[in-house]
Amino acid sequence: MPKAELIDITGQKFHRLTVLRFAYMGKRRRSYWECQCECGKIVIMRKDAFAYPYSQAKSCGCWHKEESRKRKKDSKTGKYIKK
Repeated sequence: MPKAELIDITGQKFHRLTVLRFAYMGKRRRSYWECQCECGKIVIMRKDAFAYPYSQAKSCGCWHKEESRKRKKDSKTGKYIKK
């Protein structure tokens, strides 16, 4: 079986992540990329974690922290309320 050619995604933006460069090829031929988040943090992530429609990663983790701060737990019901 012929090897799949690596598609260069350098410079592309996915949600809050901008791809800086290819990092390395991991196990099972999965590519890892160095990305910079809008908050300034640089992370290395697997391509399928951020670059496809089904991907769940939107940032380095800062987005989740921001969304968590927006929620407040109701002391009586225990459910979250958006501020």
